[in-house]
Amino acid sequence: MKEGIDSTPNLKDEIDGLAGQLEELIGVCAKLQSENSELRTHHDKLQRDNEFLHTRNREAKQRVDNIIRRLRESNGA
Repeated sequence: MKEGIDSTPNLKDEIDGLAGQLEELIGVCAKLQSENSELRTHHDKLQRDNEFLHTRNREAKQRVDNIIRRLRESNGA
């Protein structure tokens, strides 16, 4: 019977230890969720910036192509 009495504090210590680890994991999960949200927001902004730059690049290429075409036309005329 002495074993049951002696094992009770050990069980309580083990449960307390597991509860502490669980609290730690909950904190890590919350931190990771926050970081993930920030990264998604940053990723979305980078995608928008990238699309904007691609559009500007296409527009610049069209302007340069038009200038080259006009130069060729004026030299040929």
